[in-house]
Amino acid sequence: MAHHEHLNTLTQGQKVWSEWRRQNPHVLPDLSGIDFTQITIKDQTPIQQSGPLPPALDLSRTDLRRTTISKIRGHSILLSADFSESDLSGANLSNARLTLAIFQDANCYEAIIEKAELYFADLRGADLTGTQLWNTKLDYDDWSDEQTQYQGLDSVNIQNIDELSNTLRDLDLFYKNQHEDKPMRLYFRGETSSSGDFKKLRPSVMRRSTIDGKQNLRENESKLLNELVTHQPEQFVNVSSAFSQLVLAQHHGLPTRLLDITRNPLVGLFHAVNDDGLHDDGRLHVFAIKNDLIRTFDSDAVSVITNFTKLSRREQNTLLTKKSEDTEADDDLAPGYYIPNQPFRYGYKDILTRLVQFIRQEKPGFEGRIDPRDFFRVLVVEPEQSFERVRIQSGAFLISAFHERFERAEILKKSAGLPVYHHYIFTIPKESKNTIMNELRRFNVTQETLFPGLGTASRAIKERYS
Repeated sequence: MAHHEHLNTLTQGQKVWSEWRRQNPHVLPDLSGIDFTQITIKDQTPIQQSGPLPPALDLSRTDLRRTTISKIRGHSILLSADFSESDLSGANLSNARLTLAIFQDANCYEAIIEKAELYFADLRGADLTGTQLWNTKLDYDDWSDEQTQYQGLDSVNIQNIDELSNTLRDLDLFYKNQHEDKPMRLYFRGETSSSGDFKKLRPSVMRRSTIDGKQNLRENESKLLNELVTHQPEQFVNVSSAFSQLVLAQHHGLPTRLLDITRNPLVGLFHAVNDDGLHDDGRLHVFAIKNDLIRTFDSDAVSVITNFTKLSRREQNTLLTKKSEDTEADDDLAPGYYIPNQPFRYGYKDILTRLVQFIRQEKPGFEGRIDPRDFFRVLVVEPEQSFERVRIQSGAFLISAFHERFERAEILKKSAGLPVYHHYIFTIPKESKNTIMNELRRFNVTQETLFPGLGTASRAIKERYS
C-alpha cells in the first residue's frame, strides 16, 4: 500500500511534490497500489495542442507496483513523466498517455500497457518482460491512414514494360505531390506465382518446414547459421558483421530472416516472369518506403536485429515481450524467462546483456543501450556493395525481429503503433510472361546478367543454341 505522507504530498500538486523530492533525495517514494484515475492532483495542466511542454513529473526511483495509470486523458500530469529506475511491475498502464515518458532502467515486469501512448518514450534499459510491448502505440505513424496511399492500384495487370513504367510514373508523381515533405524510395520484389504460400511475404526461415508438426526452421534459426560457419569457416573469414554473414549464408541457400527486394523495377519484373512452366500469374510487390525506415548495413539498428538471430527461440520471445499465450498460435516456444520467487530468474535484462555481447564482437564501441522499438520495426537494409550479385541486382533486404510476414496489412495487424511502408501488388498475367521476358532481354536484363558465373553463362549459351 502507498505511504500516506507520500501520497498526500503528491496530491498537493507538482510544485509541492518536486520541492519535497528535492529536500528528500534519499527517500524512495511509495505510491504502490494507488489508482491515479481516482485521486485529484492539484494544478494539473490541461494538455494543449501547441506551446511548451509542462514540467515533467518526477516519479523516478518510486514504488509504483500494481498502480493504475490507465485512461488518464485531458491532463498533462504524466506527459513526459520520469519513471526511471522505478518499480512498475504489475502496474496497469493501459491506454495511458505517456508521450515522452522516461522508463530508463525501470522494472516493468508484466506491466499491462495495452494501447498505451508511448510516443517518443525512452525505454532503454527497462525490464519489459511479458509486457506485450507490440500492442502499444510506440511511435506516431503519419502513414497509418489508408487514404495516404495511392488509390486505384488494387487490380493492376502489367502486360508489358511500358505499362509498368507508366504506372510507376503516376505513383512517383503522387508521392511527390502528396508527401513532398516525406522523402521516400520505391523498392520491388517479383514472384513467379500468385497462389499458395507465395501469397505470404515470409522470409525463408519463417516458411513452414515441419517435421512432426513443428516449425523446425524458425525454432532452430540460431543453430542454422552457427553450423554453417562451423562447417565452412574459411568462407566467413572476411565477413565481420552478423548482417554480412546472413547475406552470404542466404546467397548459398541457407534460410534466413532476410527478404530480398530491389531498387530496380526491371529486376523485380524479371523475377516475376522467370518461370519455365508459365503456369501461374506472377506478382510484383511495390513498396513505398520513407527514408527513416531505410538503414545502411552498418547501422546500430541492423546490428541489433541481425545479432538477435543468434539467440535461442525462447530468448527471442522474451525480448519480444511475449507471454506464453502469445506463442501458441504459431507453435513458437514459450518465452525463456522464469517467474519471480524462483531460486534462479534468467530474465529480459540478462538476455539483453547477452545480445549486447554479440553486438560488441562486431562493434566494440557499441554503448549497449538498445531501443526496444528496434525489435518491432520492419526496416530496409542497404547492403555492402562487395556482394556482386546484390550489386548487380540493385539488391536490398527487408528485415524484422518481431514480424514474420511483411505484407503491410499483416504488420499493422500485429503492431499498429510503428511506422510502416505503403505496399502495392501488381499482377503479371501468365499470358504476358513471354512477352515481358523478351522485352527484358532487349534491356539486357537476363539470367546471365543478373546471376553472373560460369554455370549461368553455360546454361544461357546452351539455351540459345537449342
